Amino acid sequence: MESPNQTVTLDEALQIGLKHHQAGEHQQAESIYRQILAVEPTQIEALHLMGILASQNNQLEMAERYFQQALAINPEMAQVHANLANLLYTQQRFDEAKEHYQCSVEINPNNPLFLEHYALLLMEQGILDEAEPLMRRLITLQPDRADHHNNLGSLLVTKEDFSEAEACYQKALQLAPEQYGYLMNTGLMYMKKGAPNKALPLYLNGAKLKPDHENTSISLGRAYHELGRFQEAQAVYKNYLSRHSKAHHTHSNLIITLDHTPNLDDADIQSERRRWGAQFDAMTQPHHDNTPDPERRLRIGYVSGYFCDHSAANAFAAPILHHDPTQFELFLYSTAKSSQTDPATQQFMAASGNNWRDVAQLDQPQLEALIRQDRIDILLDLTGHAVNHRLTVFARRPAPVQITAWGWQHGTGLTAMDYMFTDLISLPKAKAHLWSETPYYLPTGVHLLNFNSMPDVGPLPALTNGHLTLGALSRPDKISEQSISLWANLLHAIPKSHFILKISCPIEDYFGGTFLEHFKQAGIDPKRIRIEGKTDQWRHLQVLNEIDFQLDSHPVCSSVSGLESLRMGVPVLTRISDRFSSRHMATYNHLVGADDWVVTNDAEFVRVGQQMGKKLEELAQLRGTLRQRFDNSLLGDHDAFARVVEKAYRDIWRRWCDKTDQP
Repeated sequence: MESPNQTVTLDEALQIGLKHHQAGEHQQAESIYRQILAVEPTQIEALHLMGILASQNNQLEMAERYFQQALAINPEMAQVHANLANLLYTQQRFDEAKEHYQCSVEINPNNPLFLEHYALLLMEQGILDEAEPLMRRLITLQPDRADHHNNLGSLLVTKEDFSEAEACYQKALQLAPEQYGYLMNTGLMYMKKGAPNKALPLYLNGAKLKPDHENTSISLGRAYHELGRFQEAQAVYKNYLSRHSKAHHTHSNLIITLDHTPNLDDADIQSERRRWGAQFDAMTQPHHDNTPDPERRLRIGYVSGYFCDHSAANAFAAPILHHDPTQFELFLYSTAKSSQTDPATQQFMAASGNNWRDVAQLDQPQLEALIRQDRIDILLDLTGHAVNHRLTVFARRPAPVQITAWGWQHGTGLTAMDYMFTDLISLPKAKAHLWSETPYYLPTGVHLLNFNSMPDVGPLPALTNGHLTLGALSRPDKISEQSISLWANLLHAIPKSHFILKISCPIEDYFGGTFLEHFKQAGIDPKRIRIEGKTDQWRHLQVLNEIDFQLDSHPVCSSVSGLESLRMGVPVLTRISDRFSSRHMATYNHLVGADDWVVTNDAEFVRVGQQMGKKLEELAQLRGTLRQRFDNSLLGDHDAFARVVEKAYRDIWRRWCDKTDQP
């Protein structure tokens, strides 16, 4: 290159341009790079640097073009592949990014930065088997990088390899003992492992580092919740809300804790929901121009994070998988953060046709706009206040009719939510005024659709054991002091009986010993108790073949686990009260003709349980007929339940049309 004053080589010009570039003098750098390319269009470093410069200036199409030109000249440039992959990643073009990250690592397999970027992308995409060896190679190359140990720990937690994950997190904390993220990740691992007692001190340490972080509040509150220390969980949430009144995620966690807290009534629980919903009451309720034709084909939208093989999906799958496509077009909005799918997810995708929407990354305005664009007539919330809910979108009323149902059917507190699907046993009309939604009564608020086959119903265990085996299949946060007191009193009344407690999390670290100690304090010989932790679903259901009849939890009763019990031929003795959360099992018993298994006080629970335990022939006969009763009822007849729900949709839509047609 020549100028009036001097002549420089292309390499010298490139270095001058690079100095301007590194100094932030982008215009000068670009001018020099362009002069170089005018002289030598295939100067590969100039092309690469122009790509970097364009990327930094957010000229993404231009940047991609320069990177591709460089790779066309020399496809073995690992750094160009890596930079192009970064560019594609920012545009969420993950498959293309993966291809170029892979190239960068194949060309330079020991570059830590290339390895890290590629491994993290694979982890985000749920491709764990490919990510794991990359993470391990990173640790070999940089053993003192705490973040590598932390990232491998997170990968192993996703694979539920808790033992090695624990070692990874401990190494990360050894290298960086006051790193907030590592403390919280380690705590989360212990929560998933079923050891909230070990998570709690980590979260307390995290609270010292970031006392005013919402993640701190939620994590600490959940640990107290899982430990059954509901009052302390409430205190954590309320303390944070006193400073951040609009922290709706923390507020939702408080609501879930109240749902499980004994000695609260529905008025207390629903009033907190109304307080949560009140912050959204002033939101604009825009006009909907959906055609008010009462008989046309309707567009039904479902919003959930559980379109997968999950107990929540067991409850809501039938109206989706068995819908009438001539009357209803379905749209499924998946809020799940993981992109992994299972066979159940694939069934949901197939049912939605081309209307599957992966919306985990969409914020509130984006999701609202998408629902409006899809012109949804009836929009259903299938999550309530549980994890991954999008109730703030429902608050904006993107559809003319909105319903909450099935997934966490306790109500939302939103005035923008029109209806809640429930039943008359669970929610008597005299209590309906407590809810912000209008109850829409179905014969049952919940139905069971298992995605996998269930074991055959076995014979009554007592006929060969020589003693009764009682049992409970439950989540730990449902096992209140009242539950254990009820169960222990019945075990005292049937002295030779045994008891199996099957809980939905691992037991080796905490829950097994804790619940066994509770039974010991209630005067029950530990030899009569067997506690089993989380297993695969087949084993979970096989446990029911070892139980003569199940004892329900109280005041939060069984839901899907109770339905599974009935279909496995195992009746459930349930104790109802005035509280909504205690009454669902009574509905299920009613629909299979087992009303005599529903009691209204503690003394009756013991009396009826004792009587049922003496009627082995009747128990055996009931066991042999329950599955058929179940499958013939609305609890197990998928097509019949779907038709009942679709009849409700049509009725609700006609109501909206009538209202819309009014002058």
